[in-house]
Amino acid sequence: MENRIQRAEYTYKGYQRYAIGENIAMGQQTINEVSAGWFKSPGHCKNLMNPAYTEIGIAEKHYYWVEDFGGRVGF
Repeated sequence: MENRIQRAEYTYKGYQRYAIGENIAMGQQTINEVSAGWFKSPGHCKNLMNPAYTEIGIAEKHYYWVEDFGGRVGF
């Protein structure tokens, strides 16, 4: 995950703190379904509630869902 996020130019250079995380799901047909599942899962919910994450990207293709989280604090 980290290499892929950094290849997308989301990097830690020039920041005091850097945090990244990811939720992945497959098969749910709506954002409401996938969100409900992520909130019920302790690990996924931990990502959703992590105050270090201040930026988010979400994508879906053929019922594969990816949610990437990031947070950076400058010097």
